[in-house]
Amino acid sequence: MQAGEVGERALVRRLARHFVSKRNALGLMDDAAALRFGDAWLVASVDRFARATHFPPGMGHEDMGWHACAAALSDLAAKGAEPLGVLVALGVPGEMDEEPLDAVARGLAACAEAHGCEVLGGDTKPGADLSLAVTALGRAPEDELLPRTGARPGDVLAVTGDLGGAAGGLAALRRGDASLAERVFRPRARFAEGRAIAASRGARACTDLSDGLGSSLHQLADGIGFVVRSEALPVSPLAAKAAGHGAEARRWALQGGGDYELLCVLQPSAAERVGLAVRAAGGRLTPIGHAVAERGVWLEQRGQRSELPDEGWEHFRSPQA
Repeated sequence: MQAGEVGERALVRRLARHFVSKRNALGLMDDAAALRFGDAWLVASVDRFARATHFPPGMGHEDMGWHACAAALSDLAAKGAEPLGVLVALGVPGEMDEEPLDAVARGLAACAEAHGCEVLGGDTKPGADLSLAVTALGRAPEDELLPRTGARPGDVLAVTGDLGGAAGGLAALRRGDASLAERVFRPRARFAEGRAIAASRGARACTDLSDGLGSSLHQLADGIGFVVRSEALPVSPLAAKAAGHGAEARRWALQGGGDYELLCVLQPSAAERVGLAVRAAGGRLTPIGHAVAERGVWLEQRGQRSELPDEGWEHFRSPQA
């Protein structure tokens, strides 16, 4: 089968069979790797972006640099790490002018600085189209690393911030309205919230919502299941404004990607404490459901449950920007 037929996650599982990692404490299927480094963890993640397939029309080159850097850093935030810096590999068409590349570099530098780190270096090679591969490096205390799996029945599901803003902004952008595109163009990695969740030591698992809530829940459901309460979803005011009606905004909150909020699974006895820790760090943590023993993901609305499909963003299978 071709890559476009199997999708990103199935392709990654297939490729991972060729590798054996004895040093990565998170395993090959996580969004980041963690290597023991003295009395802490060195946490690393890499993301690749191509102009034609990852960035929507209307996004400037400076915003491309910011977006690529923030997306790579977000994987570190979901591990409870603090950022150290990023390495950037650029693929550059030979006919491309210098000024757009300067803008990409400004965006990369501004994003790194805004998140308390720096661009450490990188590489540049010729390419058919502009592309950016960003490797993010961070550090997590030895006993505060957040894996992506480990949820147990009865655990509490919670998310930071609000959901659907990026999908709503993208929909508005496609209609020619760029006034709601800030969440799309310049996302922020939730380091303060991630560190608070990790330091509280009340979370069993965590991931960022780059691919959407529904897709992320299916990835976290490792042998168990989740129930999400529709009424508890913190729908973004941006989504509500872009949608014009609640049903579409709620759909974006469930299935839209690009929010880069954190989805965590909490021990029931620690849920309130973790929420207070996130609030003290300047964020917001909203309980939205719980884990169950039965495999699957469900949406509960007015006491009725329906299956929540795995319809978030997935490379190769989802429509391109």
